Amino acid sequence: MTTLITRTVARIVAPLIFVTAAVLFIQGHNSIGGGFISAVLIVSAIALLYIAYGASDLTRLLNISPSNFNRKLLVSGLLLILFTGTVPILFNMPFLTQAFLILPHLPFLGELKISGTIFFDLGVLFTVTGSLLSILSGVSR
Repeated sequence: MTTLITRTVARIVAPLIFVTAAVLFIQGHNSIGGGFISAVLIVSAIALLYIAYGASDLTRLLNISPSNFNRKLLVSGLLLILFTGTVPILFNMPFLTQAFLILPHLPFLGELKISGTIFFDLGVLFTVTGSLLSILSGVSR
């Protein structure tokens, strides 16, 4: 059983951690570490919620089976990483070659450069989140 203060702090801090993770993912997709550090922050926010509310309350609140969700997240991340790496082979380029898409003159954003590394980082985010959540759910039992 946790205190009211712990639950209140978790309610305030967890969304801030999720927003920080999203910002770090978006800013880091062209550099090293965007997917990994975002995954670690997401799992730390979920760990905080586990501590504040307990595993059973959090499972009921989210309406998901943690072990099944973790497995699906892990497998989809690995498939996304594999897909991102092998698609350039279809275009006769080396494995893990990244492409860029430049969208000129978008309202409020100006020129936007989208890199293929964002999909690789998304796969890393899914894989690391799924594996760390598996560890967290195993430890919380």
